[in-house]
Amino acid sequence: MLDAAAVQQLQDGAVLLTPNARLARTRMAAYDAAQQARGLPCWPTASILSWETWLAGLWNEYLQPAYPDALLLNPAQELWLWEEAVEASGQQHPLLNPGAAARAAQDTWRLARNWQIPLHGDDWAHTAESHWFQHWSDQVSGRCRSQRLARLEDVPALLLKRGIPAGLRRSPLLLDGFSDPSPLQRNFFSNLEKSDCSLRWLAAAGRAATTQVLPCENSAHELEMAARWIRVQLEAARTSQQPQLAVVIPDLASRHAEVHNTFLQILHPERIEGGDSGEGLLFNLSSGPSLSEWPVVTAALQTLRLIFRGLDISEASWLQSPFLSGAGDLLQGAALHLQLLDRNYTEITLRSLAQFEGPLARAAQQSAASGWPKSQSYAAWAQEFARLLRSFGWPGERTLNSAEFQAVEAWHSLLTGFRTLDRVAPPPSAVEALQRLQSMAAERIFQPRSAPAPVQIMGLLETTGLSFTGLWLTGLEDRQWPAAPQPNPFIPHALQRQHRLPLSSAEIATAFSERMLRELRHAAPQVVFSYPRREGDLELRPSSLILDFPGAPRELTGPPALARAQQIQPAGELEQLDDHQAPPVAPGERGTRGSQLLTLQAACPFKAFAIVRLGATLMPESSPGIPADRRGRILHSALHHLWAQLGGSARLAELTATQQKELIEQAISVALDKESPQLRGTRLLQLEGRRLGRLLEEWIALERSRVLPFTIERQEYDTNVQFAGLSLDLRLDRVDHVRLELSPGESREAPLVIDYKSSDHSPALWQSNRPSDAQLPLYAITLKEAPAGVAFAVLAAGKLRFAGLTRENNVLPGCNASKDWQAQLQEWARDLAALAQNFIDGNALVDPRDGQITCDQCHLQTLCRVEDESGLDQGQDEIDEEFMA
Repeated sequence: MLDAAAVQQLQDGAVLLTPNARLARTRMAAYDAAQQARGLPCWPTASILSWETWLAGLWNEYLQPAYPDALLLNPAQELWLWEEAVEASGQQHPLLNPGAAARAAQDTWRLARNWQIPLHGDDWAHTAESHWFQHWSDQVSGRCRSQRLARLEDVPALLLKRGIPAGLRRSPLLLDGFSDPSPLQRNFFSNLEKSDCSLRWLAAAGRAATTQVLPCENSAHELEMAARWIRVQLEAARTSQQPQLAVVIPDLASRHAEVHNTFLQILHPERIEGGDSGEGLLFNLSSGPSLSEWPVVTAALQTLRLIFRGLDISEASWLQSPFLSGAGDLLQGAALHLQLLDRNYTEITLRSLAQFEGPLARAAQQSAASGWPKSQSYAAWAQEFARLLRSFGWPGERTLNSAEFQAVEAWHSLLTGFRTLDRVAPPPSAVEALQRLQSMAAERIFQPRSAPAPVQIMGLLETTGLSFTGLWLTGLEDRQWPAAPQPNPFIPHALQRQHRLPLSSAEIATAFSERMLRELRHAAPQVVFSYPRREGDLELRPSSLILDFPGAPRELTGPPALARAQQIQPAGELEQLDDHQAPPVAPGERGTRGSQLLTLQAACPFKAFAIVRLGATLMPESSPGIPADRRGRILHSALHHLWAQLGGSARLAELTATQQKELIEQAISVALDKESPQLRGTRLLQLEGRRLGRLLEEWIALERSRVLPFTIERQEYDTNVQFAGLSLDLRLDRVDHVRLELSPGESREAPLVIDYKSSDHSPALWQSNRPSDAQLPLYAITLKEAPAGVAFAVLAAGKLRFAGLTRENNVLPGCNASKDWQAQLQEWARDLAALAQNFIDGNALVDPRDGQITCDQCHLQTLCRVEDESGLDQGQDEIDEEFMA
């Protein structure tokens, strides 16, 4: 808090300086509260600045006029210089991740500059890492000298070199929170004092505190206990002044979502069901996701990637983004996604999107017609990116909430920084510019501004100089406290220990941890330290630094944190409902009305109900190459063309080898062109054509081996039949006519139904009152004329064969005659009629035919909740016990 003397000095024009922006905001709020307490309606803004903001202000006020052609680099510009130096050296010594090396080198230079470590000398000639860091540093410093570029850490030295300006002497400087200043800061402040500048070091207000230690089961339980404790403190303070509570989580950045969800559930259970807009919360997280992770910015980056590079089909949720044109029609985006999958697009490009209808497709058509230069300035690309996003309707037509609006503002600010790269970088190509913009968005942490909240959740280093009414520090187990040494990989260890760089040795790391604990013990009247006792199977111990702290009283646990469902449950009694009976099928009700209906009903009545009547179909998947279903259609199309030319066994017998080869090539060409026009001329189709050619050569040889002459009556034949009260649309792949010898001197023509399959199939699929494939049995019993047989034509590589049942022997090679063909037809008619009646009656029982095997091949487990059925679980237990016996 600010004492009265500090408030008075700020009113008189003093400057208050803090080591970080969070403390500056806190002190500004305290100053404003003091002015309000005086009853003032308005007042001049106090000069309360963070260290970095103050240095930037000193450059603008005192150094920029003296060096008008110089430039103070922003972080993006400086990082580009380091990346340029690292990439240049990578031509001789390639690095796995040059970008990460450049960022690490940039941080190392700042660290060395702040701790006043000379970057040359014999102490550096130890490791390859230090050698390369020196080389990169020399390259960047050379660029800065030649182009008159300055870095923020250069400002103090430049000011001292020119002499302390008179303006700095006129305003007293209050230093708040600098409990452990860097050598650069100490040296600069010392020189200011020697130049008659008025400096006052504000001491942290120590207070007596009640310190408690709480062991928790694990890190998740630790978060829950901290949130419960916070809730107790808030409820206790309802009638008093609003508290200022803090929860310190050292690894907050990596646990942001977990922390947010835990505190939301316990402090705002009413928001769990209705969603969380992020506004009006009792808590505020200091760390947030990167700007690129915010949905409105993600949509912008995905749009630009679509235009210049394309999106992977796994990112198709972009089609339904609420931040683009046509966002009000989510079904249109979903339909567009399905069409792309149906055509097996593995990526979304302007060209693929422009084939369809709708606002996004029209925007894609316009963008596809645009032309871009090979390279242009960053400013020009920023302008072009903004134009392209507008053409796609970004950021959408609906009113943005506060967080989304601020994210859009942050995006525009990012583009402003993006433009400044022209001062140091050559004109990039479109892809290079987009990669740079994506990188900048990923590196920028964005946390929306919100109204002051009574609970602050922050990382360890953000607590410097702050005070609270209550504080909880998590993670105090012996692996983390004292902090583990983290020496810098680029600076020789001897130099790090000599200059006492933070965390450079076990001694320094321990001293740092002790100092942080000492400060936190006096940051609030009530302080709780906690640690997890387990992490998985690993037993954890409390830090040695807190072993002499007192234990926690029982009141600390607070009220139980109930989930929303647990809060509602006691209000009523559970009622079990057996809901396997769906409404009967109404006359005229449409759905999937082919043989698949009966196959699904046989597999599981619920599956048939869900897919046929509810439309719960599985989302198709795209895959590299030609998908299996497309390859099946190509095969069907080639066979259709082949037999359309031949007509039967007579023409087949007359074919010469050359004619057969030409006919097969023609059939394949027609099929490929018909079924995959978007792949026309590609290497992929050439390989598929060769595969089909070999397959059809072998298949024709099998057809030639048939004993009975045949003619092909119909191919790809669509018909509708009325069966057992259902109207079924059927498609027959092929119907041959053969002459059966019924007895000596007696014969007749009979149809033979053949169904093409590109995978292995067997007549065993029909040997059940719940057949695994009802297609051919249904065809057999609905033909006007009793068939001579039904068979699969299996065209799988290495497994070419006919597989079926026939009335007589020798009808098809490899197919056995039924013992009683007429009885077999009657059995199929009876079984399939029963399945049809079950479906019509609305039987939707979860009853998988083959137990877990059937369920493993189904995508509806989350809908039917089959795991809740005790029968399946019990059966599995019995199997397990049998094997264990």
